[in-house]
Amino acid sequence: MRKWTWLRRLVQVLVIGLLLSQLFGFKFFSGDLNASNLLGIPLADPLTALQYLLLGQLAGKILLGALLITAFYWLLGGKTFCSWVCPVNTAGELLDKLRHWLGLPERKLDHGLKYLVLGLVLLLTPILGYPAFAPFNPVGQTSMALAFGLAGALVPLLLVLAFELLLYRRGWCRSLCPIGAFYALLGRLSPFVVTYRQDQCVNCRACARACPMGADTLNGPLVQKEALVTDWDCTRCGSCIDVCPQQALQYGWKLKRKGRKDQ
Repeated sequence: MRKWTWLRRLVQVLVIGLLLSQLFGFKFFSGDLNASNLLGIPLADPLTALQYLLLGQLAGKILLGALLITAFYWLLGGKTFCSWVCPVNTAGELLDKLRHWLGLPERKLDHGLKYLVLGLVLLLTPILGYPAFAPFNPVGQTSMALAFGLAGALVPLLLVLAFELLLYRRGWCRSLCPIGAFYALLGRLSPFVVTYRQDQCVNCRACARACPMGADTLNGPLVQKEALVTDWDCTRCGSCIDVCPQQALQYGWKLKRKGRKDQ
């Protein structure tokens, strides 16, 4: 049973339900994934907050919300947001099934491009005088569409899905999304990781085939025999853990693995 995959699906549905709850008159949550309030706790997207900080327009509640979110994803591994929460990724995973059914080829982009996009966003924001990524942000726009019933806000999502279907499989999420770049940098410092036991591995590479970020994400353990999945693009989605027949991959903490002989 793929327990982590099913749990992740549940969280994805709950996130979408949380955004939709406002349309049905519920008051415990307000806002979208740019900025929101959950049971009186302010929450904010760190990249959105950083753009407003560069403009000198960052309000206290937004700063607090961004710090809370940053701390949360630092603890759990930055790109946990991508696989467990992001509605664009949720749609992209469904699109993957369509690509597989159609037998479309998998073209690849350099995963490092997203760091260039992140840099451009932060550079252009003070030059333009407004958050440069906001009008094109498929995550924020999609969450606005769900939260407030704004069908027009789905345009960035539809463009991303067309790009990933017709050109590059998971091209936006893997290679271009500046939000993913921010969380990848944050996740590099996270204490929560996927651990690897070489003595239990039978080198079936089921984990590499299951990884939504691409087989190279598992090169650390499988090729270099490292005790941790250290690739910045690891989203802690749990797919590799679910498919490993020997339970060689598990969630764990960096400090507990340091100095182990089975590294």
